[in-house]
Amino acid sequence: MAATDGRRVAASPTAIRVLIADQDCAALPPDAAPGAPQLSDRELEVARLVARGLTNQELCERLSVSLGTVKAHLGNIQTKLCARNRVEIAAWAWETGQVGRSVDQPSGGRSAIRPM
Repeated sequence: MAATDGRRVAASPTAIRVLIADQDCAALPPDAAPGAPQLSDRELEVARLVARGLTNQELCERLSVSLGTVKAHLGNIQTKLCARNRVEIAAWAWETGQVGRSVDQPSGGRSAIRPM
């Protein structure tokens, strides 16, 4: 929440990041291709696993990285995709065909997504 006293605005760092990200997303051309953002190979791997339903802890174990690293990857993905949360990351991955049958299943060998 921001507090104002005339011309000055005080906001939390999180609020500032959200506002900046919203401005960056608004600057994208309306006809931008859905897969246009350039994710790194690791970010794409994280997005695919998120789309398969893995939790942050499961991502840590699968990728052999710390929770902080997983959160950093998710933050970078959200910024690049203009996604507000992991649900939008997963939706992007499915809608753009980034997730296929060749992607490893979550731990336990079962897909978190049930066929309809």
